[in-house]
Amino acid sequence: MLCITAPRYTDPSKYELSRLPVPTLSEPTEILIEVHAASINPIDVKKASGVMKLVLRDEYALLSYVPGCIAHKYRRFPYKIGFDCAGIVSELGSRVTRFKVGDEVYVRLPETSRGSWAEYAKCQEYFIAPKPRSLDFGDAASLPLAAMTALQALRLYKGSLEGKTVFVPAGLSGTGAYACQLAKTVFRAGKVITTVSTAKVPKVPELLGEGVVDQVIDYTKESPTTAIPRGSVDFLLDTTGESMQFLSLMVPSTSSIVSISTLPSGTQLQKSPLMQRPDMPQLPWDVSDQLAKISVVTGATSGVGELLACILSSKNAKVHLAARSASKVEKTIHNIKTEHPASTVQLVFLQLDLNDLSMIKKSVNEFLDNKSKLHVLWNTAGQLGANDLAPFLFPKLLTPLLKETAKIEPVSSARVVRVASSTAADFAPKSRVMMDNLDDKTGKGAWYKCGVSKAGNIFQAVENARRQIGFTRNDIEKSRKAKSEGGNGITEQFYGWNETASPKLCSKASFI
Repeated sequence: MLCITAPRYTDPSKYELSRLPVPTLSEPTEILIEVHAASINPIDVKKASGVMKLVLRDEYALLSYVPGCIAHKYRRFPYKIGFDCAGIVSELGSRVTRFKVGDEVYVRLPETSRGSWAEYAKCQEYFIAPKPRSLDFGDAASLPLAAMTALQALRLYKGSLEGKTVFVPAGLSGTGAYACQLAKTVFRAGKVITTVSTAKVPKVPELLGEGVVDQVIDYTKESPTTAIPRGSVDFLLDTTGESMQFLSLMVPSTSSIVSISTLPSGTQLQKSPLMQRPDMPQLPWDVSDQLAKISVVTGATSGVGELLACILSSKNAKVHLAARSASKVEKTIHNIKTEHPASTVQLVFLQLDLNDLSMIKKSVNEFLDNKSKLHVLWNTAGQLGANDLAPFLFPKLLTPLLKETAKIEPVSSARVVRVASSTAADFAPKSRVMMDNLDDKTGKGAWYKCGVSKAGNIFQAVENARRQIGFTRNDIEKSRKAKSEGGNGITEQFYGWNETASPKLCSKASFI
């Protein structure tokens, strides 16, 4: 059969049209589908690019059509692409009861059956549904991931959405389009709001139906934060990763935000369908035993910080969860202990508000009063400007303790780790540090600010290493090298700004 594959982890421009064997049924409840239409979603492209290769070994399902192969010996490539498809039942296992050959069906293939972008696909009967007669194959193939994501997200609202205000940015995206329609026609929302670009404004009623969306905002001309009254939104489905910008729009106490564009916690990721495979994959913690080691993790109640705290806890480290909210830390500790019930290590709340520079010294003193060692400080948050000063100050004040620990512990035991991101490559200043705009008051979107903040983390890490231990690298870009090393000194200039601005902005704290 013909199949679209990736010869290696790569982008769509390198995909290939391959000829592979037709999948053979190996279980009595399996069905072989002749694919008439397939839908490709962002997760398909991301997985084919290798973005999850540290989490999932792709060998298990890729060549499952090869008779006699043992799961853990399957080759990784060619990588079969796609989860969603619609087609006609071609062959049945002996125990299939709900379908017959010739039935029109649609499905989101499980991870073990991935490869919808092909002439044939197979999977268990459990995952397959009859195709509605009113839909053609193309429309049916577009439903599983996007529509189910929207439906599941809307169901997370506690209570009824009837008569409520629902805000779905990017209303003509795959999930956004279904979410707008479901919110109005199924959940009976009183008002549905969305955002699109200028050219797409007339497309909203044309594609979604008249009256489905009550307010269409052209985000190129007007910000949702000014077009939508403060405190009026009951439910926000974040499809763009910008939910933090819209907090002021939410109804206090009773509103909900569900994001499909932010990083899941380790617990959420481990429980996701991607991990539900017969080989029972676990997130790969390639970390040595951390017994008697003390770590401080900033931003420990979500995303990378929460995942990191979970990893360290599973490896017996004593972890101080540095965060603003005691209730969120309590929930995080509960989640970690639930995931690792046999662990006896301590998980400690360290109150740290990175938005309040005057509190940094207090947090450091609280830690120093109880600890004579610190092995690793993990910085997982930061934004250029005022908010980037906290990730600068916090390590600065803990550096003496880190140095003392390094004197009495094995080599490389004490360190500061700053978490950056590939977004920094897109948004880092290319020629100079924008000293006149370090507070980031540009009206830029969340992704821009995220990228700039991660660039700041890289600046700090490189320059601090150079100053503390004379560490230099030949593989970093010229813009990250000091002028004395032949670079243009961007990191040096930025680090100097932190040192100069800190006393001015923290004069009341007087601890620099």
